[in-house]
Amino acid sequence: MMRNTELYYSEKKGREEGVKENKIETARNMLKENLDLNLIEKITGLSKSEIEKLKEA
Repeated sequence: MMRNTELYYSEKKGREEGVKENKIETARNMLKENLDLNLIEKITGLSKSEIEKLKEA
């Protein structure tokens, strides 16, 4: 039973990380197109500070 629980949470964490990476990649692409930060925030769900960090990188 414990192994199943660990596996479930590992898979869940992996999916969440994948979703986050997809949002970051989307935001990077939007920044390349010079889209408004408020629009990027609204579409990706990332915070302005997260988007600013991507902009600086």
